[in-house]
Amino acid sequence: MSGVLRLFYVQSAAATQYLIYAENAKHRRRFFECLGHYYKGYLLVDVKKAFGLTPEELGRRIESFARQVRKGWMPKESRPVR
Repeated sequence: MSGVLRLFYVQSAAATQYLIYAENAKHRRRFFECLGHYYKGYLLVDVKKAFGLTPEELGRRIESFARQVRKGWMPKESRPVR
């Protein structure tokens, strides 16, 4: 896998995890709504309208979230059940 493709997948995973788990799942419902629209053929999402953040702010938040996860923090909802 090329470095560019690997970067795409890592960034996509980080964005997905952020939108599902961060801020007490604040963006989860809208994320799944946007995903549903995507599968219906609507390929563009107005990030500001959907999540109340500019694309730049969302990017910064995703990056911060990914750094926390990399250091070992995990959202309570995503921890394995024992």
